[in-house]
Amino acid sequence: MDGVLTSFAKLASSDPGISALVRDLRSAQSHRERVSQWLELNSALEGENLPTTPAVQMALSARFLRPGMSQATDVLLDGLLSEWSSLEAALGLEIEPRTFAYLMSADPNLDQSLGVAPPTDGDLRTWRFNALLSLLWPRGSWLRTRPLELWRSFQEDSPAPDRSLLAQRLVVPDEVVFSGDDSDGNNLASVLERDGIARVRGVSGNRELRDLVLRSLVIPVEDGVLQLFPRVVGLRRSPSGMSVELEVPEMMG
Repeated sequence: MDGVLTSFAKLASSDPGISALVRDLRSAQSHRERVSQWLELNSALEGENLPTTPAVQMALSARFLRPGMSQATDVLLDGLLSEWSSLEAALGLEIEPRTFAYLMSADPNLDQSLGVAPPTDGDLRTWRFNALLSLLWPRGSWLRTRPLELWRSFQEDSPAPDRSLLAQRLVVPDEVVFSGDDSDGNNLASVLERDGIARVRGVSGNRELRDLVLRSLVIPVEDGVLQLFPRVVGLRRSPSGMSVELEVPEMMG
C-alpha cells in the first residue's frame, strides 16, 4: 500500500491528467458526479499500472480526498515522501513517521501548503507536527513488526499470529510467464497438477492473458481419479505488469 500511495502522490502532484481528475473529484457536488469522477480516475490509474482495489480506493479517499486537501498539499506530500526516502537512504536506517514529522515541523515555510490556517496562539511547531503527521502513513519496520489482525466472530481475545512465523509457512508458487504461445496453457496446467498452486504473469490489460486465466478456471486439473477446478486467490499489479495467482483448494491440505 505504501508504494501505491507514494506513486499516487507523485502522479497527483506532477501529472496534469491525474491532477485534473483529482481536482474534479474533490470539487464534485453530487453523489452521481462523484461516482463518475471516481470511475474516470480509476481508469486513469489502471493506465498507470496502479491497482484500484477497494482497499486502495479507501486509502486514497482517506488520505487525498478529505477536507482541506488540494494541489498544494499533493505537492507538499510528494516532496515530504521524497525527502523521507532520501534521509533513510543517506542514514541507512528507517525513520518512523513521528520522528520525520517532528524533524520537518521546524520549517515554517510549510504553513502555506498545509491547507489550514495556523493558530494565532499556541506552539506553531506542535501544530505543524500534528498536521504533518496526519498526512503521513506508517511504513517500514512499524508495519512488519505488527502481528496479523484476524477477525473471528465466535472467538474473542485470541492471540494474534506473528507475521514472520506465518511467512515461513507460506508457499511461494512457481511463476508462468505469459508469452502468448499455445504452450502457456499447458505450462500453467502442469504447475497446477504438480503443486496445486501457480502464478501467471504478463502485461496488464492483455486480453490473451485474461482468456488464459478464464480458461484455466473451467478446465479441470486431474489428481488421481478426481477432476478439480482451480480458483483465483490473488492479483498483483506492478509497473512491469500484473500476476494472477491460482490454486486448487483440494490440493492445498
